[in-house]
Amino acid sequence: MLACSALKQKYRERFRVSDEVKLVFLHGDYALIADQLRHRRGHFMDPGLLQRQFADLEEPEPEEGSILIELGRNSGELVEEIKATLGLG
Repeated sequence: MLACSALKQKYRERFRVSDEVKLVFLHGDYALIADQLRHRRGHFMDPGLLQRQFADLEEPEPEEGSILIELGRNSGELVEEIKATLGLG
């Protein structure tokens, strides 16, 4: 398992070395993600970096086959949805 931002389609293409590679796109709007960052403890992220990431983001197109997971829930719920979607029980 690997976690990274892969904000651009050309970056995601590099990971698609086989059909076994699954990409999960954690989707949320700017306000939601900025709020989550403000409430994180023990993790630093410059708020300006979030603005740059949103400016660079190329959301996956349906033909890319990425799994779309909507943010706005706690991390445990997100993990359970990802596992269920991937068939990891």
